[in-house]
Amino acid sequence: MARTAASSPDWHVAGYEPPPLAPIRTEAELLAEADALKALPSFDSAVKRYTRDMVAFREAARPYGKLIANEDRFRVVNFFFPLWAESLASGGSGALTYGELYEVCRRGEVTSRVLKNTLALAVHLGFLTRAPNPLDRRSRLYAPTELMVRFPYQWMVPATVAIDMLIPGPSLTERIQSDFRLLIHFFRSAGREFDAGLQPARLVPRFMQFSGHKEGATLLAMSLLAAEMAELPYPTRSEVAEQFALTKSQVSQLVATGVEMGFFAVTEGVTHPTDALRQGHADWVAVALAFLNHHLRPEVGATA
Repeated sequence: MARTAASSPDWHVAGYEPPPLAPIRTEAELLAEADALKALPSFDSAVKRYTRDMVAFREAARPYGKLIANEDRFRVVNFFFPLWAESLASGGSGALTYGELYEVCRRGEVTSRVLKNTLALAVHLGFLTRAPNPLDRRSRLYAPTELMVRFPYQWMVPATVAIDMLIPGPSLTERIQSDFRLLIHFFRSAGREFDAGLQPARLVPRFMQFSGHKEGATLLAMSLLAAEMAELPYPTRSEVAEQFALTKSQVSQLVATGVEMGFFAVTEGVTHPTDALRQGHADWVAVALAFLNHHLRPEVGATA
C-alpha cells in the first residue's frame, strides 16, 4: 500500500510563540561541551546505555535499514529535516526540491550520487513521496510520509535517555515524545548551526572515516562494543550479518578494513574492538549528545 505524505503539523498554534533558537557555537565550544560530558562520573554508564539502545534500534529498524545503511545516507536523511522544519515554521508544506537538498549535502560533503541514490531509495521504500513541482515543471518535490516523520523520534530517544542520565532536570525523553513542536525547534536550531559551518562529524575525523562512509561499519562496531559492555561473547561475523541484514561478505570486508585502520583486532578467529575504537566511539557519543542537548533545550540561549 502506498504511503501518503504526512500532513503539516500544527506548528502555528494560537498563542504559541516558538522558543528562541540556541546560540551558534564554534567547533571549540562544542568540543568543550563534549569534554564536560565525558568528565561526568555517569558518562561511561550513559555510553553503555546509548550503545545498547542504538543497537536495539538499528536491529529493530529493518524498514529503515537500507535507508540508513551508512552514515552518509543517514546524513542525507538528517539534512532533509532542517529544511522541512524551516518550511513548516514559515507556513510552507515541508516539501523540498532536489536542488534545495543538494546545496545542503554539498556543504555537508555528501556527494550528489549518494543524495540521488538515497532519495530514490526513500521513495521506493515509502519514506518520501515525489511529485511534480507546480512552480517549476522541470523539478520534483519530495515530501515525507508518516513513516519518515516518525523516524526522528526513534533515533533521538537513545540519545535523550543518555542525556537524561547525565544532566538532571526535566526529562528530554518525555518532552521530545509529548511535544511535536520541540522536534521542529530542534531541526531549525541544529540546521542553522550547520549552515554556519559547524559539522559535528568533522570533530572525530578518523572514526568517521571508517564508520561514516562504509555500509554496515557503524553496526558492526556498535555490536562488538555492546557485547563487550554487557560482558557477553563477541558476535561472530555470521551473527552480525543476520542481526542487521548484512551479508557475511560485507562483514568480512568491514573487519578487514577495521583491522587495517586499527579499530579491530582478530584473536583466534574472534573479532574484537581495540582501544582506538572504544575511544573513537566514546568521543563521537560525547559530541553527538552535546550537539543534541544544546538544540533540544529551547531555554538555552536566545538568538533570532
